[in-house]
Parts: sequence; C-alpha cells; structure tokens
Amino acid sequence: MISGCSEDDVKEQCNFTNPTYSFTEEQEEKSISYNYFEGQIIQYKNDNNEILNFEVIEVDNCARGYYPISGPGFFLSSGNNRKPQHTFDSQVIKMTLLEHDTNSHTYREQMHYYVNKSHSSFKQSLNFPLWNVSINGFGLSGSQNPANLFLRENEFTEVGMFQVNNMHFNKVVKFDSGSNQVRNSSSTTSNLLHNINVIYYDQNFGVIRFDEIDGTIWEVIYPE
Repeated sequence: MISGCSEDDVKEQCNFTNPTYSFTEEQEEKSISYNYFEGQIIQYKNDNNEILNFEVIEVDNCARGYYPISGPGFFLSSGNNRKPQHTFDSQVIKMTLLEHDTNSHTYREQMHYYVNKSHSSFKQSLNFPLWNVSINGFGLSGSQNPANLFLRENEFTEVGMFQVNNMHFNKVVKFDSGSNQVRNSSSTTSNLLHNINVIYYDQNFGVIRFDEIDGTIWEVIYPE
C-alpha cells in the first residue's frame, strides 16, 4: 500500500514525445487496435438477453514519464520542473460499468486495459471489476491504475482464433481463476457480485466474453 501521497502525486504524465522505451512493431500488433472513444458504450449480452453496459471514460495512447519513489512508501511529485527517470510508450483505456451505482466508483470497480513498456519490458494487463478472485495489482503506478489480470507466463492460456457471434478474433487468450467462489464487492456502492471466473481477452479489442460461475455466458456485441 502506498502512503503519504495522493493519486495526482503518482500519476505518470502523458505529455512526452520520443520515449526512452518505444513499442516495437511486434508489440504494436499486440496493442489494442480497435478505435475506442470516450462516451462510447460497449455492451455484453448473456444467454437470457440481459445486457451489461460499459461506458468508455478514458482513452490514452501516448508516451508517459516514470517518476521513481523518493523513499519507502513515498512517490516524488511529477509536477514542477522535475524530469522523469525515463519515458515509455503506453496505451490506457478505461470504462465504467453503468449497472453499478453511478454516483460513486472505486477504481477497482472499473474495467481498465493497459499496454506499456515501462522499465523497457513489454507489459499487458487489465482490471475486470467482476473477477471472483481478489488480486490487488497495478497496470501503472498509482491507485487510479489497478489491474487484476496479467498477460504473464503461466497466468493465461493461448487460444488464438476465437469466434463470438459472427465476429472472428485472432489474438485471444483465456483467463481462468480456478475458483468457483462468489466474492462480495468491497465497495458499499456496488450492486453486482464478483462472480466471473473465466474471461476471453482479444489483444486487439479487449474482453470479448466472460463466464459466470454458474455457466452463464456474456458475449460482446461488437460495435460496428
């Protein structure tokens, strides 16, 4: 847990050019290529024709600056005239789940996608708000950038091509929590349980399908 700082103190600035660590062509192909835009609604429908709506609230494709910590539990502010330790290519897409109480959201109750090359290594991760296992990781520095699923060795299964409705996706991986337990929300404003234990994620689009513990399947309605 980071103490002694606010969210703004640890936010990696998104206003640089010619980053120290740039995506390679191969890494660019693993970034999300679908053209999300703020205010867009992404829908998922289940077998009973029920729909969940995610609204896109942030889309950033840019070079960010990394500011190291100044001591245990403290981040140096990225403001004023301080220079970052390095800069790096990044992609961040954030969505809020409209079926939650819209008056108040914690960051972990949102869906986030991260692709970045901080510290020279290529990283992909996401935060899925209904995941049934509690994993308090981060896609980028700062409490506003949580992640609970990571495309790291032994943490996902390669699927490759996968069809949802009539749409074909070519770079799909599968996450399986290995648990059939339903987890209650840590947020007092949330009205949905954490009951998803399987996710299909396309590296060029994002989440295309997720399965409930009871077998109910939710699939994306691909936006035309």
